[in-house]
Amino acid sequence: MSGSSPPPPPKQERMGANKGAFASRAEDVLQGLAEGNPQQVMALVVGVVVGLLTLAIIVWMKKRRTKGRTVIVAGTCEAGKTAMFARLVHGKPVETYTSAKENSGKANEIDRIRVDLI
Repeated sequence: MSGSSPPPPPKQERMGANKGAFASRAEDVLQGLAEGNPQQVMALVVGVVVGLLTLAIIVWMKKRRTKGRTVIVAGTCEAGKTAMFARLVHGKPVETYTSAKENSGKANEIDRIRVDLI
């Protein structure tokens, strides 16, 4: 036994025998389409229509989206958020006090762009 070589690896069977479930199903669908199976033709048409509608909605939403122009001023207590907010919105310092209500307004134009402050 010392002179014998290991057995050769098993031969690859033809490609069709090693296909996975997906490839097998795809082949069945293509065969059904070629034969004019109405169920598979309708499924293909519905799939294409849904795909095109989805693509159209995505393109439409991207085109109509405006650039965000909102800035949130956040920080710890007594950090000067209200003073900074008043300076940006009114252009002058105002007397500030602690409150539980948020400030919101439009800042003066910065480089011809209106900015919402919250």
